[in-house]
Amino acid sequence: MLKRKNLIITLIAIIISLEMIGCENDSSSATKPLTPSTFGTVEGTVYLAGTTSTVPGVVIVCGEINSTTQSDGKYLLKNVPSGYQTLKATRADFTPFAQNIDVVENNTVRYDVFITAASTIKSIYGTAFQMDNNEPLDSVRVILISDTTFTDALGKYQLPIISQGLKPIKAEKVGYKTFSNLVFISNSGLEYDIKLEKIP
Repeated sequence: MLKRKNLIITLIAIIISLEMIGCENDSSSATKPLTPSTFGTVEGTVYLAGTTSTVPGVVIVCGEINSTTQSDGKYLLKNVPSGYQTLKATRADFTPFAQNIDVVENNTVRYDVFITAASTIKSIYGTAFQMDNNEPLDSVRVILISDTTFTDALGKYQLPIISQGLKPIKAEKVGYKTFSNLVFISNSGLEYDIKLEKIP
């Protein structure tokens, strides 16, 4: 009888010991440090589709990191989780944009976005010329309120029109006098050429 009692006590002690070991293992697993996430950088420029016009004020989101394009249409997103992420671009009066991209760990990925204006959006467009000889000028910065673009190799530019009415337009290029004027924009858009005077 005594031997049987001692055997039961021994079995109980073994069971308690095994449970304590299991708890220690669980505790060790719970405090095991997690592998840190890796990140990359995404940058680029937002353009009006089919043109060289950059679009400011566009909200860019990628992997829960967000930014808004500046006056030159550029954006920069830092600390984006690496791997495949969805890049989204939105602005009022433009069709929302979404594209899957591969964010590379500890690297910068460049991705330019081309967004489409809603069908109700018209544009102001034209050519920048040199005043004395009517030669087209490239790389002229054209500004309509807060929207900015640059003329292409043929001197042409195009900017979306968000609202109608009398609007200030400005054009500038190194070596030339800054051009500024007021233009009236109707619901049909506007063709408007610019002439810059060279600084003597």
